[in-house]
Amino acid sequence: MSKGILKEVIGDVKLEDMPNGDMKMVAEYCGVDTAVQLMSQMGGLTIYIPTGIYKAKVEQYVRRNWRKIETKRLALACNVSEKYVYNLIRRAKEDEAQLKIFPK
Repeated sequence: MSKGILKEVIGDVKLEDMPNGDMKMVAEYCGVDTAVQLMSQMGGLTIYIPTGIYKAKVEQYVRRNWRKIETKRLALACNVSEKYVYNLIRRAKEDEAQLKIFPK
């Protein structure tokens, strides 16, 4: 199907036109146009969306700020549990101890 005809056929797609819950969620968070693009360009593929970049950025933020910002505030700022922040701080301290023993 040519792009012109495809655009005409799907030109007025709305959220309620999404074929399943996953695509409705994509349309809600990223916009209907993005959902339509994904379906037309990548239809039929299974895609896993990792949270890794978010976790890595949270860890970097906590490691940079754990001495300046109290744990509860870090947890709230990063939308993670206080226990998770404590675990990151513990690992940061262990890494620092290792660097004292084995400097770069």
